[in-house]
Amino acid sequence: MKTKIEINPGICNFKTMVSASADKRRNVEFEFETECELIKSFDMLLNKKTPLAGLKELSPTNESTIMESARSLLISKGCCEACAVPIGVCKAMYVATGLALPADVSLIIMNES
Repeated sequence: MKTKIEINPGICNFKTMVSASADKRRNVEFEFETECELIKSFDMLLNKKTPLAGLKELSPTNESTIMESARSLLISKGCCEACAVPIGVCKAMYVATGLALPADVSLIIMNES
């Protein structure tokens, strides 16, 4: 199955399109479309580690390869730790593998005085 997610990350305004394709064994590969240099690096790093085993990514005892890859780039490149793209990649993987149903996720940010 193939799943495509559009991620609007917020103030940086670097929209990202992520496609996750899974085979019958729930092995997943990704494609990214973005203008963000950090996410382009994330794409290259993650694709060196693919295909990812979808069930293994859900393991409660190990950090997911997606999140570990994102964290290493965030630390080394100094980007915002709250970047929404890595979690969007996880969601795309879950839906592509049939481990989750497709549903939008949102964060509504409100300043209060």
